[in-house]
Amino acid sequence: SQDSPAKGCQRFVVEPNCRRKLMWDLTGVMALAWDFALLPMIAFELPENSVSIVVGLAISIFWTLDIICTFFTGYYDKGNVVSRPRLICTRYLRSWLIPDLTIVSVDWVVFFLDMPGSDASGYARIGRSWRLIRVMRLFRLARLAKAVSMFEELTDIIRSELEQATVTVIKLVVGITLINHLLACGWYGLGNAGLEQPAWVAALVANYGGQTEPDLAYRYLSSLHWSLTQFTPASMEVVPRNKYERLFAISVIILALVIFSSFVSSVTTAMTQLRAIKVKQAKMQEDLRKYVIGHRLSSDLALQMYCFARRHHRTKHTRVHENDLLFLKFMPEKLRFQLHVEIFSPRLMKHPFFFGLAMADKDGLDILCHTAMTEMSFTVGEELFNVGDPCTRMYFALSSGLQYFYMGNRSDEGKA
Repeated sequence: SQDSPAKGCQRFVVEPNCRRKLMWDLTGVMALAWDFALLPMIAFELPENSVSIVVGLAISIFWTLDIICTFFTGYYDKGNVVSRPRLICTRYLRSWLIPDLTIVSVDWVVFFLDMPGSDASGYARIGRSWRLIRVMRLFRLARLAKAVSMFEELTDIIRSELEQATVTVIKLVVGITLINHLLACGWYGLGNAGLEQPAWVAALVANYGGQTEPDLAYRYLSSLHWSLTQFTPASMEVVPRNKYERLFAISVIILALVIFSSFVSSVTTAMTQLRAIKVKQAKMQEDLRKYVIGHRLSSDLALQMYCFARRHHRTKHTRVHENDLLFLKFMPEKLRFQLHVEIFSPRLMKHPFFFGLAMADKDGLDILCHTAMTEMSFTVGEELFNVGDPCTRMYFALSSGLQYFYMGNRSDEGKA
């Protein structure tokens, strides 16, 4: 049939949130970080070495394989995983296929033209064509548009609210550092291009002193220092020397007004979230302390209540339940059904009775997961039921464990 080839290819399709996909995205983020750090450095005319050639070749191979892998990677559509090869190919063709092919083609052309010892490299180094070929490598930076989605997929695996806020702050600091790195390289490239004299690079060399020119580290740090001063009230001795540099400096200042204000706002928001968590916990402890003092409770009982309150707070913020996420109530019934089956089915099947039910009637077990299962959290020492209570539910431990104990007395009452 016509669907048999598609069904055969569907076996190789991976889910968008599987571990292999996350590792592949992490490798892509590292490749993008390498390109973003080194490619703008062509303004400083860095010499080629064996490490940069090998890493550049590896990155080109990676992005070439990424095109193939994308044809076998599912995606989310309205909350559902799409794994049909025809739909994956159609979506890729309408989105990133043409840009990816263009960038990869430029990568390989530049690699062979720039490869030492090749005839094409010898002709390319004549005149200004050599500099043009080096500039063509900047096409790789177009992949930064993918970095946002890749980074979001990687940060989705973080569950803790504290870790999320920390990662947000780190992401903002790294982002503004990379922007300043790019501006520093552009600022040096403009000053070294020879469009008009005098230029700031020539003034830097003249003020350096001595018979030798400043080394690469000094020139780069001077450019980075100038870039950082445009985002802050600080100043330095490097200033524009011609109209092109003055225009570039004005543009950077306008850009800095927008970026730095957004950066400060985002950091303030993240720190406010962390502070709100601490304030809520402190308010609960203060109310408990007033309650203990007002009722003149014994020290032993008060200490037990303090310990229980701390454990309860940690347990509450460690695990999030379905009832805590209001948007889940508005999800399609089909998606909620899949959610319940994926969460509860593995736990139920550890019990021999439900394992047998799954073998005999898998659909019946799925319906049971959707209609009869719920999730609860308890702190250490909390009671689930007492002796003599009617049995209305069955408990399955997701983490930690349960202990049964009996404390008898004259009325034969106890706790379990």
